[in-house]
Amino acid sequence: MKKPSLFLLLLILMVAGSNVAAQQPAELPPKLNSNSSLAEIIDWLNQNAFPSARVGLRSTGGYSPPSRWGLPRKSVFSGERIFSEGFHLKSIDSCHVTLSNEHATLIDVRNSSGTFYRFIPQKHGNRELTPQLALLYLPLNKMSDKRGKGPYLQRKDQDKAKLLGPWRTSFDQKGFFRRSIFELELTAAEEPQTKELGRFDYVTFNFDSKELAEQFNAAFRSAIRICNAK
Repeated sequence: MKKPSLFLLLLILMVAGSNVAAQQPAELPPKLNSNSSLAEIIDWLNQNAFPSARVGLRSTGGYSPPSRWGLPRKSVFSGERIFSEGFHLKSIDSCHVTLSNEHATLIDVRNSSGTFYRFIPQKHGNRELTPQLALLYLPLNKMSDKRGKGPYLQRKDQDKAKLLGPWRTSFDQKGFFRRSIFELELTAAEEPQTKELGRFDYVTFNFDSKELAEQFNAAFRSAIRICNAK
């Protein structure tokens, strides 16, 4: 009998590792239950959770695939962009959810190079453009209801935790092959015709309240589960 190859062992460890934080079914908010429809869950999220969340988007770097907006491919730097609260439902098409924030600001940046570079203050505090309208695209049917993490408390930097929201929950895509499935289009306040599209590998939602973070996590994963079953 042949021993498993090193590549196979690494693949098994990667798959297992991606599900270490697999989510157990959590208790849904009082107004929702296991029979709630996708529309009912999204409506609850829009009324109670989306507007209160600071939204984070993280990329691992690489080369972007073609965009759904038809924009050209480009190299992508690893990093994270975290936006201020104020997102709300703009549209839903089957399992494709678009959130909008008409007064979006970048409240935290890790690696100022790459995506949205022109919207980020550089060494001397200057930036080329001021962010305003942000459109976030969430393909629920491509997301995993088990992968990700949360809710968990950010403890390392108390001041930053207060700015970003101390309670975080994160979401990942499903499947084995890494794809940048989360997209955010950012429009400049000075030039409404100037837009930049970023593609990311992970999305996070940050809240002030543990209770709201837990309710959001349960409801959003339930919505993803419904879409994965279609």
